[in-house]
Amino acid sequence: KVRLSEKGKRHYDMILTNRPNIKEFYEDVYTFYCSEENAKIYFPHFYDEAEILEPNELREWFREKSEKIMKKYRDK
Repeated sequence: KVRLSEKGKRHYDMILTNRPNIKEFYEDVYTFYCSEENAKIYFPHFYDEAEILEPNELREWFREKSEKIMKKYRDK
């Protein structure tokens, strides 16, 4: 499950490579047919226009990666 901003929804419509199919959606929360590996490839370039909600392991992976990125920028 992923929460997409309005810009994130437009981004999803434009970026076709590795794009997962939508299983269902309600308002701004989308459930995709998508492996965790595909999500790790597809969603990072959304930056803050997408929030991974589930599964928790994938959400944690994105959180950890984001913290590592922020550390690189803060330390320099």
